[in-house]
Order: sequence, then C-alpha cells, then structure tokens
Amino acid sequence: MNEPRYCMKKLFLILVFFTSISCFKEVAIDIPRHEPLPVVNSIFFSDSKIALTLGKTQPILENGNVTIENGLIKLYEDEMLKDTMYLVGSSFSSSIIAKAGKSYKVEIETPDFSTLYSKDRLPNYPRLSFLNYKDSVYIGEEGDLFSQASITIDDEPDYDNFYELIMFMKAETEDDIYNSNIGYLLYDSVNNDIVFQNEGLLNYYPYNLLFSDELFDGKKQTLRINFTMSNTGFIGAHKNDVVNLIMHLRHVSKNYYEYNKTLTLHYENQFGDIWDGVGEPVPMFTNIENGYGIFAGYSEVTDTIYKER
Repeated sequence: MNEPRYCMKKLFLILVFFTSISCFKEVAIDIPRHEPLPVVNSIFFSDSKIALTLGKTQPILENGNVTIENGLIKLYEDEMLKDTMYLVGSSFSSSIIAKAGKSYKVEIETPDFSTLYSKDRLPNYPRLSFLNYKDSVYIGEEGDLFSQASITIDDEPDYDNFYELIMFMKAETEDDIYNSNIGYLLYDSVNNDIVFQNEGLLNYYPYNLLFSDELFDGKKQTLRINFTMSNTGFIGAHKNDVVNLIMHLRHVSKNYYEYNKTLTLHYENQFGDIWDGVGEPVPMFTNIENGYGIFAGYSEVTDTIYKER
C-alpha cells in the first residue's frame, strides 16, 4: 500500500466531512428596552411658508404609526413670537413667510416629552455673476465623456458660508422638452474642482454638491464642475437637439450643510458588496435640543446654463 497516498486520501475525506456539516446554537439576545424620543423634520426656504413634521423613534423591529399630532409649536422670527403652527394633514404649517437674512426658532411642547427647541438663520440669496457650459471636454478614466460647467460665486464676506449645487439636463426639441430620467448628473470623483474635492464626498456619487467657502472666503470664485450624463439614462438628446443645464444654487445654513453631509454618508453606508462589505453606521447630525431631526433653511436661485457655441 502506498502509505503517504492513503494518508492524504484519509485526510481529504476528514476535511470534506467537517466542511459539509454545520452546527446551530440558539443564542438569546437581550435587547435593551427602547425609550422613544421625538423627531422633528423641517427644511424651509426663502419666500415660502414654514412647515414641520413631528414624530418619534421606534424599535427596529416595529413598524407602527410614529406621527405626533398633538404638539403645541411656537414659531419665533428674530426672537419675537410670530405664530403658533397648526396641523394640516400630517404636518404642522405656519402663515409666516420665511425671509432671507432672518433667524427662526421653534419651541415644541408635547404631552409625553420634554420641550424641544431649535433655531436656524436663513441665509441671503446666493450671488452669481457668470455661467457657462462646455460639452464633451474630455474622456474619463473609464471611457465616459465628460462636460464642464462653470459658475462664479460672489461670496458674502464676514460669514462662514455654505452652499449646495444641484444640476440636471434639459433637451429642447421641436416637439417637446425632455428631462433626464433620474434628473441628476454623475460628477467626476477624480478630476474636479478643488472646492468639491475638499468636501470628501465625490466618491459617494452624490446627486448634489455640498461645499463651503473655506477656500475662497469673502471672494469671487469660479467653480468648474466636471460631469457626465453617460450613465443617467438621458432621453430626448437627438443629434440636432439643444441640450442645456438647469442649475439650482442654494445658500444653505451650517445646520443644513452638516445634516446633508451626514445624510450622504448614511445612505451610502446602507449598501455594501463582497469587496468592501457593509459600512459602519453614521450618526445623523441633529440640531434639535431634547430630540432628533433637523430644523434648517436655505435661499435658492435657479438658472439655465446654455451650452457654449
């Protein structure tokens, strides 16, 4: 008998046996009792009424109604009481029109929780002085054709300013006007303006571009945005169509900026793959005292960026 060969065969059979069986063991998990906390959600903007939804947290395995409808909500403008918000459907509304440059505060009383407080200053409208769009500027690392938009911002001095840029395509045809299917663009995560790279979010493929004036405080700054629509399912772009950009530039509060940065990371870490696994949970930013959520605002200008001829 070939003893080494016999031993190898025996070892192989043993390995197959142990790898083909599995063991089960029931483990009791002591899940701590969940103590609900109130959640406020209010994103407001200039020249619109302030609205707010009020709810509460619940255990991860439950799926019940978390809406709070019996809250007393006082709304202040520049520290002066202006309104008591009233319930309309599932949200609370106000008759007060938010104004750029004003500060707003809410004081929320509910039967089951401590009084909630939050405040935010609504920034002034952003100042634009130049818009431009060049089609098909370069080919990216994976063969995508990238275009470039340019905008010049006149940054407001004496403040730490924060912005959000949202863009999508529009094709004008003889018959109709089409928007891209998903509405937004894919931004180059490798080759883009240093202002956007400084935020550290481009690798998460955001639909929006959040940025601060850290690198151009109080100055005029031209930003160059490299993007592609190769993977956006854009429709209506025939050879003779006129394709332009619709741009929304928001001057946002610091609270809005911090909340949406963590929201981008939170969404990204909900997904995983076999290479990177699942990301770590990201604690959401909140500016609600005695609760969770957000109360923040922005002022927005919208314009069309026409393709350079």
